[in-house]
Amino acid sequence: MKKFLVLVLSAVMACGTLAGCGGGGKGENTLWIGYQESGYGKAYLEQVIANFEAKYPEYDIVINRSDKGFSELAKTEIETDYTKEDLLLIDDIRVYDFARAGKLVEISDVYAESFGDDEGNTIDSALLDGAKALGTAEGTDGTVGYYSISTGEPIQSLVLNRTVADYYEGLSAWGSKKKFDSVKTVADLNTWVKNIMSLSETYPFTYLDGSGSGPVKGYSYPGKYPGYFDSMVSSWWVQYSGYDAYQDFFAMENADVYKDIGRLKAFEAFESLDLENTAIDTCINADHIESQNLFVSGRAVLIPNGAWIAYESKGSISSWGATIEMVRVPYIDSTHKSTDVLFCGGGGIGIIPNREDTNVELAKKFLAYYMNYESSLLSVTMFGSMRPYYREFSNKILEDASVSEFAEGVLTLRKDSDVLIYDVPKNATGNKWKLVRTGTTSKWRKLAYMDYVVAGHDAPSVDYQTEISESAREWDSWLQINNLTK
Repeated sequence: MKKFLVLVLSAVMACGTLAGCGGGGKGENTLWIGYQESGYGKAYLEQVIANFEAKYPEYDIVINRSDKGFSELAKTEIETDYTKEDLLLIDDIRVYDFARAGKLVEISDVYAESFGDDEGNTIDSALLDGAKALGTAEGTDGTVGYYSISTGEPIQSLVLNRTVADYYEGLSAWGSKKKFDSVKTVADLNTWVKNIMSLSETYPFTYLDGSGSGPVKGYSYPGKYPGYFDSMVSSWWVQYSGYDAYQDFFAMENADVYKDIGRLKAFEAFESLDLENTAIDTCINADHIESQNLFVSGRAVLIPNGAWIAYESKGSISSWGATIEMVRVPYIDSTHKSTDVLFCGGGGIGIIPNREDTNVELAKKFLAYYMNYESSLLSVTMFGSMRPYYREFSNKILEDASVSEFAEGVLTLRKDSDVLIYDVPKNATGNKWKLVRTGTTSKWRKLAYMDYVVAGHDAPSVDYQTEISESAREWDSWLQINNLTK
């Protein structure tokens, strides 16, 4: 008997230490999820799991691992076939490479599941084209299919501290100056910011966190993520050149895409913000929550950020009595005022690792539930995060759910936008456009201003011409480096 127990325990221990042994000993009705922890969202995932298990009590859904660095870890584990989980809910990764290498399960049948709205949509028919493009890649045989699904729509724009704006615009010293609600163009915005900053030198603002009073800057940097400025730059680019030209850049069909004049005009508009003087200089290397709280406290009147700021900083907003709202990025100039745009970027994704022990069917079942109308509605009501679904989805949420005033403002912006910007081409198949997702081109990502803001730059016109000549000279080598030559 003792010998039998020793053998059983040895087998159990071996199974628990070997990644390929039945997913660590989980049964066929158990799903393990790997999750990218961030400033929000885990409570939502836990609630979706609770709802799913209530509906399907025969299943056990487990968040096996979750931390802030999980997406990077997942990349390595997918490459080495060491993933333990059946479903990964993580940040955007190079899906196209993993799909071609056979590391991911093709999930077209998840897209084919019912969305669950009153219109009879499938998840596929409900998703916006840009979101579907993010999930598209070529498999091992070159066939195009769906290998990931966009689990979020990270709406980004300018966020206004209305408490600060109302204070200064309410002073008699404001006089007849244009108020923020009348700001239409970048030039208007720059003037308005300088008026706020100038008045704050004479009339210091009493900071809402109780730390005293002092001057107000125009902008709080979004901490270590200056890429948030992309929401402004991309908006100006689309306004100037049109959405088709913007998407042509990301299709990367040839080096000529670098010549689009809208890119230069967007660079110049960004330069005109004069962030060296109008932004809180201590924020550039700050934690993004710290940067957001400096904005909420009233040390800056604007911050480029996402719809989740109201959730991430809700404690500060509530205790300090601040009122914030997302506002539309002003038009690039007075002659390009016909298109209202909203930047949606590309959010998190859901993928299923292609291993022998992956519980594929349960992973697909839960992923479809995670993406349906009921769960998407919950996403907005819990923390204001949209899903990349059809335009009228905004209206349905406003009709069907109770959301915060901030979230209602975000949804209204989305509903009233002419263009929802996704930084991928409509017909992406995961090939040449990966040039702009890998950083192989040394300067392309300045449209997101990670390098442009932090590392310094030349004048926009100089950088623009440098990129044109560099892309023409290096194009063939970029293709070779990324294995895109036939």
